[in-house]
Amino acid sequence: MPLPAYPDPSRRDELFLVLGEVHDPRTPAAAEHPYWLAIPERGLFTGIAIFGAIGTGKTSGCMYPYAEQLIAYRADDREKQIGGLVLEVKGDFCHKVKDILKRHGREHDYVEVNLNAEYRYNPLYNDLDAYALAYNIASLLNNLFGKGKEPFWQQAYTNLVKFIIQLHKVAYDYVTLFDIYECAINPELLEKRIHEAERMLQSRTQCIITAQAFLDHADMERFGFEFNEATKTYRAAQSLACRLREQGVNVRRVSLPDGHDPNSFFVENGDARQFQALLEAARS
Repeated sequence: MPLPAYPDPSRRDELFLVLGEVHDPRTPAAAEHPYWLAIPERGLFTGIAIFGAIGTGKTSGCMYPYAEQLIAYRADDREKQIGGLVLEVKGDFCHKVKDILKRHGREHDYVEVNLNAEYRYNPLYNDLDAYALAYNIASLLNNLFGKGKEPFWQQAYTNLVKFIIQLHKVAYDYVTLFDIYECAINPELLEKRIHEAERMLQSRTQCIITAQAFLDHADMERFGFEFNEATKTYRAAQSLACRLREQGVNVRRVSLPDGHDPNSFFVENGDARQFQALLEAARS
C-alpha cells in the first residue's frame, strides 16, 4: 500500500510535525501499511535532537522540512501562525528560513539581530549583578584564550570589569561591552566617566513632564516615568535627563514647589519637537 497523502502544513487543522515515514522496523523493506510519523503539538514543547555524521543530511532532511512545516502552519492567520528564534553560527539556516517565510507570504516577519541591523542584543542588559556579569566575561576570555598561570591577574581583570560595569549602571543605568573595552584600555576615559558619574549623582537632575503630556504621548510609559502626586507631574530617571541635555534639547528649567532641584528639566506640553528629542534620548 502507498503512503497516505502528505498533509499540507498550510491546511492542517491542528499543529503537528511530520518527521518521516514509518515502515517495518525489523526488515530493510517497505511495510505493507506505511504511515507518517508525526509529533503532536503537545510533544513539540520538548526538545528534538538530530544526530548523524557529516554529510548524512541532517540539515536538508530534517531541519529544512521541519522549519517549512512550522512556518507554513496557518501562515495567513496572525493569531495562530508560528514564530520562533533561530540561533546559529554559520548563517546558512537563517537565509533558508528567510526564503521559506517569503514563499508563504511572511517575509515581513523576518527580523535579524546583528550589529548592523535595526535590532540588536546587549548581553549585559539584564538583572544580573556586576560581579556575575564580569565573571561571565572572564569565563568567555578563558574559553577563547586559555587561563594564565597566575590566578592573581585573572581576579584582577575580573574586578576591573566589575567596577566598570557598576560605574556605568549607577551613572547611566546602561552598559555595553564596548563601554567596558574602552574604559579598560583608556585610563583617561575611565577617569572622565568617574567624574561624570560624581557630577550626575550630586546634581540629581531629573526630567519632568506634565500629566497631560504623559497621556498625550503613549511611548512615554516605557521610559520609567513616575507620577508625583504633589506636583501632578511625571518624573524620569536622571540618566534620561542627562542624555536629553547631551542632545542639546532646549527645554525650560524650573523649580517645583515640592523641593525639586532647580536644574530639573521641564518639557512643556504641546512641543512636538521636544517630545521627539526626549523619546530619541530615552531610546538611546
